[in-house]
Amino acid sequence: LYNSASALTSYTGTFGIPANTAPTAHTWTVGITVTDTIGAQATATSAGISQSADTAPTIAIALSPTSLPVVGSNLAITATITGSGAGISSAFAELFKDGIDTGQGGYLTSGGTTFTGNFGIPNNTSYATHSWSVKVSATDNIGVVTSATSAGDVQAANTKPTITSTLTPGSPSPAGDTLTIKSTIKAGAAGIAGVYGR
Repeated sequence: LYNSASALTSYTGTFGIPANTAPTAHTWTVGITVTDTIGAQATATSAGISQSADTAPTIAIALSPTSLPVVGSNLAITATITGSGAGISSAFAELFKDGIDTGQGGYLTSGGTTFTGNFGIPNNTSYATHSWSVKVSATDNIGVVTSATSAGDVQAANTKPTITSTLTPGSPSPAGDTLTIKSTIKAGAAGIAGVYGR
């Protein structure tokens, strides 16, 4: 500490206060020890000042569309992140299929408290539905990470097309004949890419 007047009655100094990464407030006090010219000392402690806690943010995740088609599509993510004590520096999204991490991930684009991004969803080539979910991890300005996971977004199962065929004539001539096939095809969930006969 140093004096601010020739009478040596006022002393000032500064201390650095570190970031509070805990979910509870901290109280800071300063102890002063004065030593006179012949070695006698006196001590006093200041009143406490409170440093607020680093409150965890609330993360609300919305996915669009809310149900996914069999054929691959785009999944849009909107994460609304509010209530952080230290402010949010970044948000990272991870894609899960049926609860298993797909390894796809990326940072979301920030727009204030709204963070957005997209994932490409592949074709569902199986005959079972799949549930896609997104985990968003928000990092605040002092390095504390808070995560939340969206509800599952269901991707429809693939279904096989159905085929009904008729042949004419019903009884080909022993001398040879021309066979005509007529097929009625009802497309499955993924539509029809082509038809081949043999």
